[in-house]
Amino acid sequence: MPSIHNRASRKHKKLIGRRSKVRIQRNVDLLMYLNYLRFVNALVVKANELCDKDSSSEILPKHLEEAKREVMKRFRG
Repeated sequence: MPSIHNRASRKHKKLIGRRSKVRIQRNVDLLMYLNYLRFVNALVVKANELCDKDSSSEILPKHLEEAKREVMKRFRG
């Protein structure tokens, strides 16, 4: 049974291939997945910082929204 990562990466590769005429290397799916993990990790770390600053015991949606704005600025390039 293929893992969720494999199915999602194959689907994403097809989508990129259809939308652009750029050739895709074999390891691009792994690079995209690792970049996604970096993004999610940075998002959780920033939300946790905001949670601590707010002296809350759990991460709330408002913490994630604020963290998303800041992390997206960094990851857009």
